[in-house]
Amino acid sequence: KDRRDHDRKTITPSLETGKIVILDRYFYSTIAYQGARGADKEELRKQMAEFPSPDVVFLLDADPSVTIARITSGRQEEPNEFERLDQLRAVRDVFSWLADVDDRICKVDAHQSIQAVYNKIATILLDGVLRQYRAKSDDCDCWPGLCSYGATNSCRWLTIRSTLLASSRRPDLLAVD
Repeated sequence: KDRRDHDRKTITPSLETGKIVILDRYFYSTIAYQGARGADKEELRKQMAEFPSPDVVFLLDADPSVTIARITSGRQEEPNEFERLDQLRAVRDVFSWLADVDDRICKVDAHQSIQAVYNKIATILLDGVLRQYRAKSDDCDCWPGLCSYGATNSCRWLTIRSTLLASSRRPDLLAVD
């Protein structure tokens, strides 16, 4: 019910107005966590087909022993019932299965540094899925509303792209005007 409500109130209206929607969890998490508890993964996939399909999904994949260590040391918290080692292994197996059967899922090695993971995601977004949303003109092929080429003789798309890919700052602190 929560997922349907979120879709009805937030996701679908945003998509209908042309917005880009970014979620940190979606129906894939439902499939993974319920599948890890024994639910039929294929049946769950069929049920989740009623929701808008994402253009891309990033699966940040790391060994569960690493993620448990990040929870306890990085967040300084105790793992909850969903964050037990055996549970996380089962969830990871289902997510890996999903990545094998759904070509929208891009598996990213989350053992790397934050910057390396960020750069991989930014590259996939900028050179892949988001590229299709750019406008095309004789002078430039930037996003509508972002291109300032005609007025400034510089390409805003290329500025944003180079900023995202070359930034040495933490991605969670990165801001682009």
